[in-house]
Amino acid sequence: MWLTSFKVPEGAKKILNEGMVDEITSYLPIVLALRRWQLSFCSKLHGVSFGSFYRRVSNKGPSILVVRDTNGVVFGAFISESIRNSTNYYGTGEMFVFTYKQLSTIDTKNPTEKTEFNYLEPSKSNCDLRTSMKDCFTEFAVSEYRLAREESNFRKNGDNLKESSKSISRISVFPWSGKNCFYIYTDNSRIAIGGGGSYSLTIDGEFFRGWSSPCSTYDSPTLSSHEDFLVNAFQVWTLVDDYQ
Repeated sequence: MWLTSFKVPEGAKKILNEGMVDEITSYLPIVLALRRWQLSFCSKLHGVSFGSFYRRVSNKGPSILVVRDTNGVVFGAFISESIRNSTNYYGTGEMFVFTYKQLSTIDTKNPTEKTEFNYLEPSKSNCDLRTSMKDCFTEFAVSEYRLAREESNFRKNGDNLKESSKSISRISVFPWSGKNCFYIYTDNSRIAIGGGGSYSLTIDGEFFRGWSSPCSTYDSPTLSSHEDFLVNAFQVWTLVDDYQ
């Protein structure tokens, strides 16, 4: 159990609960795992203006982008840099996308069989020229992800055994594949995560409609209930270091 500070402000929709925050935190880089989660943007509280969105999230550092569609599926991404209005892709190999979906009964004889964590050693030669090579995974960053994955799987396997007689909802995480460096693109009209033929997640400029398709950047499937979805709630949680 991580000691992450997390509080939903009054008036904001509760997309995440403490258990979900704990699961997402287990996949974050170690240096961010104990930071306080602060709601920097919420479409219900702060409106649907991209101008307001950028004012509230710019220069805030790493963040968690979270979406809930009108079918109740929660999904999102870890953004390793401050979100900003840009004409180029940005981000680093620490980024990942995730989704929560109702999964079928777990096989108690082999509870790890359906653990959904796609991992691929990154290839620096595949990085986009606009992205600095130093942004690619270092061996240290890779080891952090492996450690986080193993710890999270250990916790989840124990939970799976307890829930073996019924369906459960849990996180599926998809880290950077190393195939390209199309991490995130945000301009005046959209938020786009991933690339290389299709986006892992796209939100339109009014925070009303979105799209999610299988994406080579994260080797991720469709994260939402359907590839074309309507947004029920959209939030960005920044990771605040209270000791700086």
